[in-house]
Amino acid sequence: MSETIEILTYQLAQFNLTIIELEERVSSYKNTELEAGNELENNKVESADNETETEPVTRLTLVATVEVLSNQLETVNATLSALENKLALLETQENKTSSEPAQDLASYFTSLTSSYFLFKGSENTDSYKAQAVCESKQLYLTEIGDQAEFNVIEMEIAPFVVDDWPVIIAGKRRSGRNEWVWQNSGSNVTYFSWAAGEPFQPNQDNDCLAITTVGGVASMVSIPCYVERGRFFFLCEKELPLASFRNA
Repeated sequence: MSETIEILTYQLAQFNLTIIELEERVSSYKNTELEAGNELENNKVESADNETETEPVTRLTLVATVEVLSNQLETVNATLSALENKLALLETQENKTSSEPAQDLASYFTSLTSSYFLFKGSENTDSYKAQAVCESKQLYLTEIGDQAEFNVIEMEIAPFVVDDWPVIIAGKRRSGRNEWVWQNSGSNVTYFSWAAGEPFQPNQDNDCLAITTVGGVASMVSIPCYVERGRFFFLCEKELPLASFRNA
């Protein structure tokens, strides 16, 4: 449960930053709208019958923008309130169960797009069971998209992972072929950083992916999906909240 609280705490921080940003934008647009209104007041146009005020299109646009931003701010505030309530409930539950064994979370770190949770295996498991554990925590086995993401993971796991202990990640070989797919997204694996001699041939049953480190240098290896092992780690991932909003 502690990792769930960490996720919610991070989400709350991101929502607070978004609220600050929206409030600043609303304030900026309102100031611009006020300036446009003052300028309009000083430039009234008299018609033949009566005095009318011509409202520029730009001011109408500003009014509409302020309304949209205000609605977004209300939505974010409502979501923030719900998250705060959920966090308070989880913290209460955490206090009630503090005597129970904690999840063996070895490390937690983030990249530009995702949060990562490195778990140390406490009992024999395999790649499918590791995937099930991630999903039970509303996470998924890590899917590595490029060299930059691999470098972050390599640096962060190095202090915790014992040489030759595999770190199970996502990645499943298509039956009988040397093609790989990510289980969560369903997309093809396009980035690899294979160790020497990898991957093993499809007929050798090494159809799942893992990372091993030797002297702090990480490489991808193919491992049997169903073989239970006592010495291992597995890396779960969760996409950072508000990523699409911040990139909009």
